Amino acid sequence: MLAGVVRRCGVTDPSAGGIHITAYGSPGGRWSRGNLTYNVNVNGSGLSQADVDGVMVNAFQQWRVAAPFFSFMQVGGNADIQIQFGGMELDNGFGQAGGVAGVGYYPESPSQGRLFFNAHEGWTTASLLSVALHEIGHVLGLSHSTSRLALMYPYDMHLVALDVETIRAINGLYGWRPQIPFDDRGSTEGPSLAVAPTVSLVGGNNDQLYMAWRGVDGDDAIYWSSLGGDTWSPQKLIPGIGSLHGPALATGFSSIPVTGLFMAWDGVPGDDAIYFAQNPDPRFSDWTDQKRVDGVGTSGRPALALFNNNMHMVWKGAPGDSAIYWSWFDRNTWVPQQPIRGRGTSDSPALAVLGNRLYMFWKGIEDDNNVYYAWIDNQPGAIWQAQHVVAYTDARTEGNVSVNIGTSHGPAAAVRGNAIVLAWKGVPGDTGLYFASLENDEWSGQINVAGVGSSTGPGLATLNGRLYMVWKGIPGDTGLYYSWLE
Repeated sequence: MLAGVVRRCGVTDPSAGGIHITAYGSPGGRWSRGNLTYNVNVNGSGLSQADVDGVMVNAFQQWRVAAPFFSFMQVGGNADIQIQFGGMELDNGFGQAGGVAGVGYYPESPSQGRLFFNAHEGWTTASLLSVALHEIGHVLGLSHSTSRLALMYPYDMHLVALDVETIRAINGLYGWRPQIPFDDRGSTEGPSLAVAPTVSLVGGNNDQLYMAWRGVDGDDAIYWSSLGGDTWSPQKLIPGIGSLHGPALATGFSSIPVTGLFMAWDGVPGDDAIYFAQNPDPRFSDWTDQKRVDGVGTSGRPALALFNNNMHMVWKGAPGDSAIYWSWFDRNTWVPQQPIRGRGTSDSPALAVLGNRLYMFWKGIEDDNNVYYAWIDNQPGAIWQAQHVVAYTDARTEGNVSVNIGTSHGPAAAVRGNAIVLAWKGVPGDTGLYFASLENDEWSGQINVAGVGSSTGPGLATLNGRLYMVWKGIPGDTGLYYSWLE
């Protein structure tokens, strides 16, 4: 036990990973339903029934507000969550005061719903509230944090309210809306998303989300659609163009009060060239005629991002070439392509802009399922920084370890607030979709988006605070789906 530490949590984190404030994930488990009951046995607490009940009502109410997926009701007898006070008969760490104060068991396990407190502690309502909040976090699926300022830090539990990052963690685990299928469109590849901001002349904005994708097997055409409110417009064919892997879509150049869209794609089967087009005002305009990017080729979908007032593009090389190249468009011409030293991929990369940096994310070559990232700043003479593997910290009372994420396809990236959100399909054999955040140069742990799956990487974008994700179905399912996280 650390010197000077009063209370600690007895929960042992699972080996799959950990939850970390500024680096959070969902390795502990997840409830498949949100209407939960709890029962309180106050024997051994040293407090009255009314005091303990009041603490638990407070604690569960805070978690309910943070995660509206849940409702909690106190009952007598059998309940989803059983709360008890005791000694070593409940947990081996409960033999004395000043050690393990509480234990909460993760959901979807034989012990799910058990929440135990050490009867040897001299409980007050304040100390019980802080430990209860922490242990309920485990009962709902969260594991430990690396931050001493966070509710889920395993030592010296003292907070009596949920902090911002803990709220973000629980919302990431339970906040995704159930998937919604599109009934009029399909694809053999994952779609792309981008926002076209529009500033109203009378104030405010009317930003709009757009999606672009290629057709199903045998249909190399490219289609697009827009989201108005909670309804997507009917799909619309972009005439005269086609792609093997589908297009990349990005916010385009600004023409006040409208910012248009920019699109790039590889050619149809047998054509490794890269093409691009623009739409200056997608509310009313059509796409410009396609143009070819001279002297380049790819075997995947390129990636686009508007950075430093220029449209930047990165892509994997032509078939047989796993190198990553980049260029930028100065509104007239693309500068000659440049290989990025020491980088390689077997799929499509992703780009995102945060602050004064352009970030790139990519899967490794062939059987390397790691995801890597690097960035370049906006200063004259800037060069790409060294690559890093996307890895998060697994926090345990015994020490921290680093855990790599993995994928079989290229990831997607979007900026949300002060963080970059990365989304990806799992490793070969895992059709699940996952996401994590990069903030202050630290990665969150991966969170699985419950109940969804794909055979390719998803598309990702943020609009008015919502994080939207679109994806193709699992192998054999060419349908397209979407969801969002508030």
